[in-house]
Amino acid sequence: MIVRLAIAFLCMAAYAAADWTDMKMLTGEWTGEGSGKPGSGEGDFSFSPDLQGKILVRHSFAQYPGARHDDLMIVYREGDATRADYYDSEGHVIRYAVTIGPQRIVFASDSSPRYRLTYTALPDDKLRIQFEIDSKLYLDGICRRKR
Repeated sequence: MIVRLAIAFLCMAAYAAADWTDMKMLTGEWTGEGSGKPGSGEGDFSFSPDLQGKILVRHSFAQYPGARHDDLMIVYREGDATRADYYDSEGHVIRYAVTIGPQRIVFASDSSPRYRLTYTALPDDKLRIQFEIDSKLYLDGICRRKR
């Protein structure tokens, strides 16, 4: 009987929601502005748990002069690793490995070209976002938490 209970508990633990406390600095709704190759722009994004907490979903849009960019990112655990899959309105698909630090979270692709998306915590509930392509800064912005 005890062995059956132990096996049942282990099976339930395997299907439990992921613990996203290490990415808490990103969760919520954000608004910001920045500049880069596409020009100056502004936009909003959110990170929220979904599928009973098993994934984090980022919805994002940015408005630039004469253009709008929309994207979706799904963050998930794969064993001990954190990974993310990104899709946008321009047809890009990027697979990221995620490195999580106390004040910085980095999404880095392992394909060519190499993409790197970095979120850095700032005082007053703000984030700095930098997006690089092949180590060249493409976008740089500051966001503040909406709620």
